[in-house]
Amino acid sequence: MGHAAVGEYLKRVRAQETAVCRKCQAPTETVRHALLECRGWRTQRRILRGDLTRAGVQLPTMAEEAPEARLFGNRKATKALLTFIATTGVGVRQGEQQQEAERMRRDDEWDMESSEEGERGGEG
Repeated sequence: MGHAAVGEYLKRVRAQETAVCRKCQAPTETVRHALLECRGWRTQRRILRGDLTRAGVQLPTMAEEAPEARLFGNRKATKALLTFIATTGVGVRQGEQQQEAERMRRDDEWDMESSEEGERGGEG
């Protein structure tokens, strides 16, 4: 649908001034760029490729006209794509990404406090 929070779309809707990739500074950040081309996401893309292979999904090629559309249209690719998005923050607005990081930090702190309370409660 072309509605991902990547540079190309954000510029089009005037949410930011440029379409530059936030990770590698390429002139235009698109979904295809993030998934297949961005130098900044090499490690995460290697993991994505492994996850897609294990899920039985044909790996995208640069010769394909719209490999990102094929991947997002394949239910077997969903978990791999969501993992990629979660680990990279691609498609997440900057403010939302910071809010999510803060929420996760608070959740981790709460988990540690709960764990410590449980351990203390078991003593004695």
